[in-house]
Amino acid sequence: MRSNNNNPLTRDEILSRYFPQYRPAVATSQGLSGGSCIIAHDTHRIVLRRHHDPDAPPAHFLRHYRALSQLPASLAPRALFYTPGWMAVEYLHGVVNSALPDADELAALLYHLHQQPRFGWRIALSPLLAQYWSCCDPARRTPFWLRRLKQLQKNGEPRPLRLAPLHMDVHGDNIVLTSAGLRLIDWEYAATAILRWSWRQYGLRMNASTDNWQTLMQRARESTPGSYGDRYDYGTPGSLC
Repeated sequence: MRSNNNNPLTRDEILSRYFPQYRPAVATSQGLSGGSCIIAHDTHRIVLRRHHDPDAPPAHFLRHYRALSQLPASLAPRALFYTPGWMAVEYLHGVVNSALPDADELAALLYHLHQQPRFGWRIALSPLLAQYWSCCDPARRTPFWLRRLKQLQKNGEPRPLRLAPLHMDVHGDNIVLTSAGLRLIDWEYAATAILRWSWRQYGLRMNASTDNWQTLMQRARESTPGSYGDRYDYGTPGSLC
């Protein structure tokens, strides 16, 4: 369901207009940022998310909704409602751990994601890294990384061997273990991008452990013979591109 109202509404206006039977579930709203909350009616819960990033254009929030609308229920919560500044999504009952699942489970989850149709938008690497450079801790702005950034800007982005839909923020707190299996939440950074970026990100999330990295890649190849073959260059978890 999508509203045509172009004026951002307050949370109370959203509830009274579109969810009159629901009330904020105060005890379960902790940890949701920017005015987002969980609303409940009897035993049914919905996550009410608010666009709260002043640096992100409204179109990015709409992309988040469209990504959830496109993805299957076997990967993500269902998108239920959108109006400028707000969206409602399915609440997933389950357990959230701060650590990533083991390599077998993670590889299966990611392969399932990478086989989905591409999103209608793609990440451009050069401007993204330039933005990260300007915003990151000055202590991390080393001459080495500046040379790598300038080299990328001069030579252009590498030609992608494969594009796929990526979550771009996979970590333990964004994975819910439900009764039906693992599901990913918080898709606000999702986009179509070069597939190998995804594996390098996961390697970094796994503390760049060579053993964990090799295990994850081996499990991905074993679970889907031919889909992640040697013709794809995954590099190492700490490499830039």
